[in-house]
Amino acid sequence: MRKKLTYERLVKIVKYSPRSGKFFWILRDQRKRNIIILKHSGITGWMYLCLYGKWYPAQEIAYLFQKGKIPTRAILFKNKCNSDFRWDNLKLGRDLSRDPEIIIYSMTSVSGIMYNKEDNIWKVDIHSNKKKIRIGYCHSFKQAVRTRWEAEKTFKFPGRYTTSEAFKYLTNHDLI
Repeated sequence: MRKKLTYERLVKIVKYSPRSGKFFWILRDQRKRNIIILKHSGITGWMYLCLYGKWYPAQEIAYLFQKGKIPTRAILFKNKCNSDFRWDNLKLGRDLSRDPEIIIYSMTSVSGIMYNKEDNIWKVDIHSNKKKIRIGYCHSFKQAVRTRWEAEKTFKFPGRYTTSEAFKYLTNHDLI
């Protein structure tokens, strides 16, 4: 089992500049090739860091540097630029209610499901073959999670019965 990423482990291999928003390698171990890899996701537009074999959004790593813990909510970009990791540009998802003009969707614990504040409805999406597919809209979160899981079964996602966030939510709440 992999060790959990902590602040103490992070500062041994990466430096972060809050002013510039840039990450710098400290340690590069030849035995473990590519301890850190930075990649750009074309689907979300986010940058990811691979630390100790697990991928993390770069904004979460910046938060870990500044606060000393992994965030429990989505980290948003104030200026809508997904590659601007300056500390002044990042904020927690709970601040959405104060700044509705920045983004109208609220992130959830289940990937592919977002709440549209303007329309008061849940939006369900899925990615298949590197394409985003809109599954539909639901009036309740539970209905949206069930719709997402049905889509995962239809598109034959490999972890649909084990690692799927929708499946875990449904089983934890005794909905399936």
